[in-house]
Amino acid sequence: MGILFTSFMVSHGLNVVASVIMIVASLLIYRRTGIRLVLQMTLLFVLWGVTNSLLMFPNFLSNAEIETIALLNIIGSAFAPSLFLLFADRFEGEVSPVKTSVATTVVALAFFLAIVSSAIGDVSIAAEIVILEEEGLKTMRWAEIPSLFLFPAILLTGYWVQKELNLAERHSIDPKQVTQLRRMKVGNILTFFVGPLFGVLGVVLVSSGELVLGTWASEIIGYLIVSFGVIIFGATYLASNEAAFLKPQRLETLLVVHETGVPVLRYDFRPTEIETDVALVSGAITAITAIMGEAFGVSSSIRSIHFEDKELVLDFSENVAFILITDRSSTFLEEALARFAQTFKEKFAPALQLGGGEIPDKEMFIPSIRKAFGLSH
Repeated sequence: MGILFTSFMVSHGLNVVASVIMIVASLLIYRRTGIRLVLQMTLLFVLWGVTNSLLMFPNFLSNAEIETIALLNIIGSAFAPSLFLLFADRFEGEVSPVKTSVATTVVALAFFLAIVSSAIGDVSIAAEIVILEEEGLKTMRWAEIPSLFLFPAILLTGYWVQKELNLAERHSIDPKQVTQLRRMKVGNILTFFVGPLFGVLGVVLVSSGELVLGTWASEIIGYLIVSFGVIIFGATYLASNEAAFLKPQRLETLLVVHETGVPVLRYDFRPTEIETDVALVSGAITAITAIMGEAFGVSSSIRSIHFEDKELVLDFSENVAFILITDRSSTFLEEALARFAQTFKEKFAPALQLGGGEIPDKEMFIPSIRKAFGLSH
């Protein structure tokens, strides 16, 4: 076993260990917060750990078995950037059809290529098996065809994720959040730009006959850089006490209103120059609900109201309405509002005289509000 074999196994082995640590960390955060979006980060690290494991397996398998592993590796390589893209897109709140199409198309192409390769019995159109007998190393990498759609998809994903992070930083009002976002941008650059450049270099070198140099470039240096970037990105997100730190700048005000229109609670996520008339907001929602019911026979409650620059997300629990005013709604915020509504119903409502006016002691609600919206554990 040569130094290349040792470096290869250490590099990918460390990535597997790091992935396991990050998986455990993300599951613990999910257990504390109940924020399902954290599970998408968990899945990302699961795939990254599996991908690195697949690259190590060929050294313990026959050549025929390596071909199956190589096809699975192509599929895993397509899933990883797609998950990154969907994670950033969903957290931003505005699901882009273009980005979603790119993510699903890349995965579909990888599956199609793997199926075709398996059907015709020629794995070379999807992956290239590299056997370095003098080094005692067996490895594999993308062939030219998957490279044509995987590399552009990776670069596009990096560009879009960086754009979302820049937007979040531009609107940030918390210096700590700015630091976190900048770290994530560094991780994104390493993952989707610097690392893949060494991957391209490795493909070129292998294609030109430089198997050893190509393997060093793509399988050792490239993967280490990508893994370092993934860990920076994930660790920064998971280590934060604010699981939703990409989102706070989008939140404005949370209102809790009794069915009589009497305000119960108001919480401002950030300083606001406009004083919200809670009674007026409540009356407007009641009026809209009545109009929709009488004119169109709509029996369900309003879930959201959209304006050009503001959105109201609503959740109704028995005789209380929960209203979230935000710049832009998202699935994350809808789930967060529902979490707080459930907590309010179970923890606070039984001990309160609702309908008698706004509750003066708001401090007791703040920990539950911040936890529900991922701003603290």
